[in-house]
Amino acid sequence: MEHLERDRTKPMMRWGLLLILVLVLASEAGASLPAAIDQAARVRDYHRVYQLLGPLAKAGDAEAQYRLAGLYRAGRGVSRNPMLAAEWLKRAANQGYARAQHGLGSMYLNGWGVAVDLARARYWFEAAAAQGIPFDPTKLKSEAFLPGVEQGDTAAGQQALLQAALHGDRKLLQRLLDAGVAPDAADMQGQTALHIAAQ
Repeated sequence: MEHLERDRTKPMMRWGLLLILVLVLASEAGASLPAAIDQAARVRDYHRVYQLLGPLAKAGDAEAQYRLAGLYRAGRGVSRNPMLAAEWLKRAANQGYARAQHGLGSMYLNGWGVAVDLARARYWFEAAAAQGIPFDPTKLKSEAFLPGVEQGDTAAGQQALLQAALHGDRKLLQRLLDAGVAPDAADMQGQTALHIAAQ
């Protein structure tokens, strides 16, 4: 009887050992994936980085989402797309990934892929700061802050005004006008920001 019982347990032990071996090998294969991503990035094969990050990001990996956002923001391996960059950053930030929270704060602060929104920028900067990523709150308090516009740069201010009108960004239009940017700048067709906003 004891002999019969040992014969039954041998196949079960073999299957158990085989299962453990498969799990160990699978975990090692998964562990090499980030190394493959880093290796592709080191040789600037950003299309390969994109291929490796995509499935991980879609599966909900916050770091992969953050890194994929960086590819879209810089246009590496994919077409530059600030709106997709912001979308991937939002996914990672909502999972509590601090670097994505800080990056999303920058996106809202500068109007990259999203409308300028200082309240949302502050929220994400503070969320990242709570996890140890430093943030300078004076960036958000400065009334002189205008995305892409240096103080006293009239041409850049007028260009920003035209772009804000073109994209329908009323908040930025108001901030630019409040900062003293002249509304009489015209685009190549002779239309002012007021003409563009009225369309």
